[in-house]
Amino acid sequence: MTVDQLLAGSGLPQSEARTLAAHALGVSTTWLLAHSSEPVDVTTAQELFHRRHAGEPIAYITGSCQFYGRQFACKPSTLIPRPRTELLVEDAIASAHTCFAGKDKPCPVRILELGTGTGCIAVTLALELAQKGVPADITASDISPDALSLAQQNWHAHKPESPYQRVTYLQSDLLSQVPGTPYDILVANLPYVEDSWATSPEAPREVTAFEPASALYAGLDGLDCYRRLYTQLKDRAYVGSLFLECADSQKSALSALFLAELTEYGVCLPGFRARQQERL
Repeated sequence: MTVDQLLAGSGLPQSEARTLAAHALGVSTTWLLAHSSEPVDVTTAQELFHRRHAGEPIAYITGSCQFYGRQFACKPSTLIPRPRTELLVEDAIASAHTCFAGKDKPCPVRILELGTGTGCIAVTLALELAQKGVPADITASDISPDALSLAQQNWHAHKPESPYQRVTYLQSDLLSQVPGTPYDILVANLPYVEDSWATSPEAPREVTAFEPASALYAGLDGLDCYRRLYTQLKDRAYVGSLFLECADSQKSALSALFLAELTEYGVCLPGFRARQQERL
């Protein structure tokens, strides 16, 4: 069977078929286009096509996903990074740049990321800030040892040569094991999906059946994790700016919780921004 015949018989969108076939054959998608009439062994590719037809996400099949223009290792124990989370990262980058410019001494911007998962947020912040000449000392935490191992793998794969960029990994349930030192920025893309969405007819099977529920769902209104974070933050040292990802329908409730009540406890959140997102 030729490359063209393999792709035509996949029953998948051609972009997906090419990605999976290239992964199975150990070649690039460009190679497939240039060798469309070449005979190939189709066994592995057809197995991957079958997994995709069953709803398994391509990122889990190939073990790789793209975020902010870079490839990151990905596996079923972690949520697949979404392109829209890049907007959260852009906000944090801008805040870190402003924070560094306003410091009396050229010391690194201290950043805390909660629920790091694949580590793509922390790694991207370190790399992008390095390009801007902004030193960063980042602590990335997750409750899952498996996720932390993957995050460290991604860090070592992308680690910049700059000695002024550091990412430290820590196992912690939100802030429970995080040192109580001040941070300039806290960024988190915590679970924020309502429990009922798991059985909604609108929910795609590739999410509900394959991605980890612990990284998706957070109670009746999806805000349980952020309420826990709020409770833990009340007894913390100074946090300069807080960047959280949430659904559009949750923005008002989240803003009211963090902005209206945290000020009573002396926590300064001038850069708070609940990054609104549509449902998954």
